[in-house]
This record gives sequence, structure tokens and C-alpha cells, in this order.
Amino acid sequence: MRDLETIGRVLTVLCLLAVVGSAQIPHDDPVEAQKKWYDRAFERPDLIEGAFEVLRFPTGYEFASRYKHDKKNRKRILNPDFWCTTCAREKRIPKDPKRVGKRLMEREESDVLQWIKAETKSSRFTYIEDEQFKLFMDLRGVNLKEFRNPFLKEEMRELGDIFPKVTEKTVAVNGHQRTHLYLIRAHRLLRDFHWMTGIDAAGIREKYHWLGPYLGMKNKLEVYIFNRQRPYLRFATRYIGRSSKAGQCWHMFRDRCMIMAMHGQNAVDPQVANFAMHRITHNLFDAFRMYSFKLPAWFQMGMGHWIERRESVRYNSFCFSEGVIPKVLFETRWEPKVKKMIAKDRADPFVSVCSKKEYGEFPPKYHMITFSWVCYLWRLGPEKMPVFINALKDKKETETLYQAQVRAFRKAYNINLIQFDHGWREWVKKVYPDM
Repeated sequence: MRDLETIGRVLTVLCLLAVVGSAQIPHDDPVEAQKKWYDRAFERPDLIEGAFEVLRFPTGYEFASRYKHDKKNRKRILNPDFWCTTCAREKRIPKDPKRVGKRLMEREESDVLQWIKAETKSSRFTYIEDEQFKLFMDLRGVNLKEFRNPFLKEEMRELGDIFPKVTEKTVAVNGHQRTHLYLIRAHRLLRDFHWMTGIDAAGIREKYHWLGPYLGMKNKLEVYIFNRQRPYLRFATRYIGRSSKAGQCWHMFRDRCMIMAMHGQNAVDPQVANFAMHRITHNLFDAFRMYSFKLPAWFQMGMGHWIERRESVRYNSFCFSEGVIPKVLFETRWEPKVKKMIAKDRADPFVSVCSKKEYGEFPPKYHMITFSWVCYLWRLGPEKMPVFINALKDKKETETLYQAQVRAFRKAYNINLIQFDHGWREWVKKVYPDM
């Protein structure tokens, strides 16, 4: 009998300890969740602590050499998994006779490349196609020494896998190498995108097998980066039917693919990289689980800025079709300005702007606000971001965009839109500096 009483007391104490332990560390505590999912070392060390500007995503990716080179001719790749016009011309890869019937911009690939050749008055552009992307560029060579980004060392290692003479100490690349460099950057962004959405390429094809194989689209993402503005404008007008001054993201309905076209005239490399990464981010989110409706403009804009500022905080891209360049284009420290807008009650309630679908509906200052909203989403728990993104993509035809956001915020964060707005304002007041 005494043994039973003793056992009962022990069990009671254990239960009490369990209750106390769970009270000290709630299961839904975002700080504890972040420890399991996210290493704070990935935050930018040069920016505001707690502002959740992230340098590196913990994707677990490690570089490993993929290509075997001919021992007698080191520049020749024996096992290429990509097609490149310049590599083929320089006999770095075998010529591929199976390229008949390939398409670009919903037309024959050869016709598009021939038109570009005539328009740019040069055959020295590079076009690459691999398992995920189709990339055209005619940007010139560049010296990377002055504009080093945080990923340059890894980028040079990957570039050296294609060009044996390139090493981690290489500071200058020619136009051909620069095109491959941008493809490397696009793949890094794609890996990060898979981390953000919580599902990789194989998982997407298995879970959404009725959709296309490229994030849900039927064809690969097409990227066009022209050296000069004029050829870009003529290209966009001819093949898209419209153009904007700097760049364009578009859905090609017949071939079901996302395209991005832009130019890099009068822009240094980190500026071009930021603009490209921002726009490719838009297209990845649109392509994910097939493009069928527009995601909230605030989320697309904010996430684009959040992504590009990992490359360089000196240059920010803005999605405006017309008009003068906003003064905040070259701003580097947005946090104090956001805090000032809140203090002076100049930031509209989140519920009044969250359903906007077009970037042009936001004034320039709201690029800073949308960026801050995305930072706060990450602050609520990185492990909840895939839940939020997939909940938005679950939007039903009978739902409005507003209703889809109400459901997504509730499912991912267990809050409503007003609570998100209030929490964000208090967080900014606490974390952001005054100047």
C-alpha cells in the first residue's frame, strides 16, 4: 500500500514538473521554434540586430564539383548538363544536334536568337539552358573586386568548375563567364526559395504531379538581361507586347512559363544583380504551384527587397512602369524612416492596403514598409513561413485575396490582420533605431 502511495506521489511530482516546464517554454514560443529551425548566425552582422535581414539561408548546400574536364584540353567539359551557345562555339562542350524544336518566348528558339543577334548587332551574346532556367545575357565583362558580395567566394568556386582558370582569387570575368555567374546566382536563389516554401523540386513534382514540372509551370523560367536599354525595349515590345523602362516580369500563357526581361545600362554589377534577383523572386513565387492568381503585392514587393538586400544594401529595385526614379532608390538604412512613419502615424493600417494586387498602387515609401512587414513575418517564426506561403497558394476561386490572407495568417501565425499590424508597429518601435 505504501509503495502505491509512493509511486502516486512520484507521478504527481513528475506531472507538476512537466506542467512547470511547459509553462516556462510554451510549445508555440517563436523563440524556441527559431532555435530548432534557424541559426541567428545567418542574420547580417552589419545590420540591426533582431531586424531579421538574413544573409544566408540554412539550406545545407555544400559545393561539390560536377564537371569532368578533358586532361588534354582542360577547357573542354566531358559531362555538361547544360547547353551554352558560347561554350559550344568555343568547343568547351559538344555541339548538340537535338536542339531543333526548342522554344523561347513561345516561338522557335533559333528565330528569337537570330532576331536578338540582328538587334544587338552582335553574335557575342551567351544563351544557356539547363534543367531549370533559360538565360540570355549580353552584358560585358566586369571587375568584381570593388563590388564584392557576401557570396562571391562560393560563386567563384562554382564558376571555376566550368572554367578551370577561374579561382577564388579571380577578380575579373568576361561576358561569357558573367552569364554563367548569373545562372549560378539564379540557382542559389532557387535553393533558397525551396527552403522558404518547405518543399524541393522532387517534392513539388510528387505532391503536385498534375501540374507542370518547373515549380508547377509547364516550362522553364526564362531570363533575359540586355546590356543596353534600347534592345531590351524593342525585345519586350515585340515578344511581350508591352515594355517598362527598366524591366518586366510576365506570364506566357500559351507555353505556361514565367519570363523576366531587363537591361543593365549604366548600372554596376551589384545593382544589376539586385534588380535581377528581385524580379526572379517575383517569378518564382508566381510560378510556385502554377500561376493562377496574383499574390498580395505587399508580400511580393517586400520579399523581393528582402532577397535582393542580401546581395547589396546599396541598391534597391522598384517595380514602377513609368515615372522618375524614387529618391529612396539608393537608400541603405530604411529602418529609421519606417520608425518615423509609424511615430507620425503616416503608415496606413495593414488591412486597408493588404489586398492591393499591383505594385504601382503603392507610393515609393511603401517599399520600405513592405520590406519591414516581411522582416516581421520572419520574426514571428521562420518555420511558419512555408505554412503562410502555401496557405496563400491554397486560395480558392470563391475566396477574395483578403479572405485568403485572413485564413493564411490564422493558419500560420494564429493571429488576425489587425493583430499582425499592431504587433509589427510595436516591434518596429522596439527594434528599429531612431537615426
